[in-house]
Amino acid sequence: MWKQIGLALWLGTVMAGCGPATHVEANGAANQTADIADPKTANPLADAAKWLWNRQAADGGWHSEHYAFLRSGEAMTPMVLAALLEVPDTLYHPPPGPVEKGLDFIREHVNATGVIGLSDPEMPAYPNYASAYALSCLVRAGDSADTPLIEKMASYLASEQFRTANGFPPEHLAHGGWGFGGFRPEGSTGHMDIAHTRRVLDALRLTGHADEHLFRRVEIFLRLLQRRPDERRPQPAKQIPAELIDKPAAYDGGFYFSPIVHDANKGREVTLAG
Repeated sequence: MWKQIGLALWLGTVMAGCGPATHVEANGAANQTADIADPKTANPLADAAKWLWNRQAADGGWHSEHYAFLRSGEAMTPMVLAALLEVPDTLYHPPPGPVEKGLDFIREHVNATGVIGLSDPEMPAYPNYASAYALSCLVRAGDSADTPLIEKMASYLASEQFRTANGFPPEHLAHGGWGFGGFRPEGSTGHMDIAHTRRVLDALRLTGHADEHLFRRVEIFLRLLQRRPDERRPQPAKQIPAELIDKPAAYDGGFYFSPIVHDANKGREVTLAG
C-alpha cells in the first residue's frame, strides 16, 4: 500500500510540470481544475489517482509541457498508467473508458520491434524504461488480443540486456544489466543503472519470462552493485580511489546505482575492507 501511495504521489509531482491546460475528467467531461478534497476525509491515494486521471490528454496519453523528453507522452504515459492500474478498486475504481484510451495510446506507439519511446530518433524517450512500464500495463490489462504485442515487447527487452552476445562479457561492469535503450555507439552502454534493470525485470516477470540464463546474468550484475565479498571485478574508480582499486570493498548488504555512470551515484563513498 505505501508503495502505491508513494508512487502515485511521486507521479503527481512529476505531472505538476504538465501545465494548466484543459484536462479530461474520468467521465469524459472537460474541466479546468481538480476538486480540492476536505483534508479530514481525504484519502491521499484516491485523490492522487483522481488528479492524474483528470490530466489524461484527449489522445489517451499524459504529456509534459516543460520537459522535452516527456512531451511526446511515450515515456510518461506508461509510467502514469502503470501506477494508476495498481491503485486498488476499493479506493478508486479506474474509469474503463480512459483506461482503454491509455492502453490504446501505448498500442499505437509501440514500433515494429516492440519498443515505445523511439518515435523521434533524435530524442529517444527512455525506451527501455517506457517499454517496461508499457509491457506491464498490457499484461495487467489482460486482453488476449495483446498477446502477440506482449511477446514482441518482452523479446525486445530481453535482447537489451548487456551480455556476451552483444559485446559485454561477464568481466564487463555492465554485464547482466539494462540501460536507456535506443541507439548507442558500438561497445558503449550509454546510461545504465539498477533502476532500469529493475523495471525491465519487473515487466519480464509479469509476462512469465523464463530464461534462466537471463536471470543468472542479472545476478552477476547485482553481485557487483552489492559489493559481495566474493566479487573480484574492480569497482568504479569514483567508488574506490585509484590507488586502492584492487582492494575489496567492505560488504554491508546495500547496493549502489550504476557501475558505469559514476556521477549518478549520489550516496556516500565506499568504505574499504581492512
